[in-house]
This record gives sequence, structure tokens and C-alpha cells, in this order.
Amino acid sequence: MQHFELNLKNYEIAGAHCLKLPYESPCQNLHGHNWYISIQIKSKSLAEHGMILDFKHIKDYLKSFDHQNINSLVDFNPTAENLAKHFGEYVWMLAKKEGCKGVYFVKCEVTEAEHNTAAWVWEK
Repeated sequence: MQHFELNLKNYEIAGAHCLKLPYESPCQNLHGHNWYISIQIKSKSLAEHGMILDFKHIKDYLKSFDHQNINSLVDFNPTAENLAKHFGEYVWMLAKKEGCKGVYFVKCEVTEAEHNTAAWVWEK
């Protein structure tokens, strides 16, 4: 099967968050990370403009999280896993909005420290 892929690798944003956890953890205190976000999209087709999705539109959305308190921007516990899901769902919906109807795979990875990466995968 032929398909197209879009890969955004290690887009960096800096931000702070604090987690709501049912146990004692230093992560309950406001703290910061330099997050690296990688997104992969696979599609059987392209939108009319010849792309799955414009990289600029993805980066503009991610940039809105840069140097922010992430807790003030989202209505969920901003764990790396939940952020991966949030960003992944956003780009999937954005691709559909821009006219790419063939998307069948989205993967978003959020790295918050060198050895700590969480991912969300959607596959049709």
C-alpha cells in the first residue's frame, strides 16, 4: 500500500506544570521542562493543496504552549502522556479540517527529560 508520511521531530517548547497525583511527589510542585515533541502522521491521500498538513500550522499551535504554565492552558492533568494525546488529537483534527481525509495513523511523542518519553498512538 502506498501512503504519505509527515514527521515533525523534536520540536522544542519550554514550559512549567504541576501534576495532581494520589501520592507524594516533587512533581506536585510547579516545575519546568524543555519538552521535545515529535509527531508522525500517515495518510493514504493528500489534501487538495498537496499536503497532509502544513508544518507551520502544527508549529504555531505548539508554540502557543512555549514558556507558559501548561496547567493554565489545559483542562486535564498535564502529564507527558496526556500532553501526547492532546497534541496528537489536535493534529489529527487539523489535518481533517485542512481537507486531508486519508489519515489512518497518528503518533505523538513527548519527551520531558533525556530518558523520559511518553507516546500516544491512534490507528484506524
